[in-house]
Parts: sequence; structure tokens; C-alpha cells
Amino acid sequence: MLKNHRFIDSTTSTIPQIVFKRNKNSHFFPLFFIFYLGLIFTMSLSKKNVRSVDYFKKKRKTNMEENKLTIQEEWLLIKKISVKYSSYCKYENIINKHLNIFLKDNPIEELTEMKIIHYIDYLINIMNLSTSMINSIRCVLKSICKYGEQTHQLKHLDFDLIKFSQKTKTKDPLNKENEIKLWDYCIRHKNKLSLAISLGLYAGLRIGEICALKWEDIDLEHGTININKTVQRLKSDDNSKKTHLYVLEPKSNSSIRNIVIADFLVVYLKEHYDLFEKQDENFILSNRQITIDPRTIQRAFTKLCENKEIDATFHTLRHTFATNCIKKGIDIKTVSETLGHANVNITLNRYVHTSFDFKKEQINKMQAPI
Repeated sequence: MLKNHRFIDSTTSTIPQIVFKRNKNSHFFPLFFIFYLGLIFTMSLSKKNVRSVDYFKKKRKTNMEENKLTIQEEWLLIKKISVKYSSYCKYENIINKHLNIFLKDNPIEELTEMKIIHYIDYLINIMNLSTSMINSIRCVLKSICKYGEQTHQLKHLDFDLIKFSQKTKTKDPLNKENEIKLWDYCIRHKNKLSLAISLGLYAGLRIGEICALKWEDIDLEHGTININKTVQRLKSDDNSKKTHLYVLEPKSNSSIRNIVIADFLVVYLKEHYDLFEKQDENFILSNRQITIDPRTIQRAFTKLCENKEIDATFHTLRHTFATNCIKKGIDIKTVSETLGHANVNITLNRYVHTSFDFKKEQINKMQAPI
């Protein structure tokens, strides 16, 4: 069949070539044979490709089912792009620490008002969570259920039926003796803790707001402070379990404010400013362009209170400021705006604690007509 074939070397190539001469009975058989093998190979490859596509389709479907988001995860994903990062971290923590456990045993499709009421009762009496945390859990669950109702045709749940006693546990404001102890410490010491105490006790600032303050935010000439940032320790946004300090905008628009401070506090801040060489772009507590961790101040304050036998947290200073303002007759609107509250009711209900002596003094303003 392969008669008259020979090897030749091309003048333009060193690669040997095979040349077939047509034989009367061959009819180019080698070419046909090569074509036949190529056709079989192509068909085999095609079938393999078809099987591969089917395989990956099935695998993708399986992966989608395995990776299907729960309703609370869908809700959280939407919140990630629609709320501040600090709020997202709070929602994520509530879902991971509380709601996922509850919804694992009580599928969201089968929830009823009574099941949620029992869950709230469990959080109050067994878990002993704070009123604030329970209220946050309820609000997140309510929002998730509403989302499920709108997107997954879940039945409507009436959260107006799901209420609990809103008893806020707050420490009493400092009495005069303990206030004097802390102010005496501030006068005798010029350090980051004394600076933080003075701003909490006599300007009503939150610990995160104090840590975010820079000297450029304080106008010592006119006696004002511009509050536009806060420091929070939050979970890292790179999906790791680590936490980082974030300098963020305050939690609400009303928290962004320009407040007037008392003259004696202006003098005290000037003493701090003049004591060391300061740069306006530095944070006031660290005197660097890196902020200090609020937990550092809280720990130092707790240790100071233990040494001076004072039962207080750093937030007690804010309570004390608001209460003292009311006692001294400062109008409630001014107090509310200084604290950064959305309305005066928050100030009155949350921060103003009046002593028996003050109540007695106020009520005795009533006199008999004759």
C-alpha cells in the first residue's frame, strides 16, 4: 500500500518529510486514515466536553444550595452597604451571638409572636442581658422579619404585641464629695486621664468623642469645642477576627455639634496646652497623630476610682454633668444640644437624676397664698 514512498530533506528545512505518490489502487489511503482518526478524536473530545459541562452545572447547583444565604444573612448583606460600619458591626454581633442560635431551633418561617415573647423572657431572666441589648435584639429581629415578609412571603408578625419593661440600669451621678475628689485630682495632675475627666465631667463628652478630639477642634479664644468624630474599637473590615481602632463620624447627626464650655474649663485646657509643646493636628490625649484607645482611659479611670473609693464608670461623668446643669437652672434645650441629643426628652429621661434635697428645694418654691 505504501509503495514508492521515500524520505527527502527539504532545502529550506532540516525536518524530514514523507511524500506519498499516488498508486493506482491506493486512492490516498493514508490521508483517509488520518482523517478517520481525527474524526474519532474530535467526537470523543466533544462527548467529553458535554459531560464536563453537565458536571459543572450540577456542581454549581450543589454549591449554590450549600452556600444559600439565610434570611438574616441576606438582611445583613443589605445593611452592609446601607448603614455605617459601626452599625453593621453591631448588627452582625447581635445575629452571630444571639439570633442565629434562636433561629436554629426556631426556623424563621415558623416564628410566632408567642415564641418571640418566650425568647425575650429568656434574655431577661436567664441571660440577664441589659435593657439596651434586649431592645437592640428585638429591633434587629423585627427588621429581619419585615424583610422576610417583603421578599420571602413570610407571615406578618405583630411586634406591637412583643413588649417588655424598659428599666434602664444607670449609676447615680456623683455626689458633691466624689466630684470634688476627681476635680482635685485634675488640678494636681496634668496628664491624659485628668484631661479626659475634665471634659467628661464639665463638658459632658463621651469617651469616644474625647479620644477623637484634636487641639484644632478646640477654640481656646472663644471657649468652644467642635465635636465631629468618635473613636471606636470594631472588628477589622478584612474579615479577620482582629479588631482595630476606627475614627468615625458620630452615631447621629445631632452628635455632630459645636458646644460652649465654661470659662474655668477653658483656663484648665490652656494650662494643658501650654504645658507641653502641642501641635494642633495632634489628638489631645496622645499628643500625636495616632489616637489613644478608649479602653486605656476607662481602665485608668476605674483604677483611680478604686483608689479613691468612688463607685462610678467613665459614663457617670456625663450623667453628673447633665444633672448638675439642671440643678443650676441651665435651660434643658441648651443641655440637650450640648450632650448631642436628638430631643430634650432623651436628656430628661436618661440623664437627669435629681436628689431628694434638690426635689425638696424645688417643691418648696411653692408658697401658700396667705
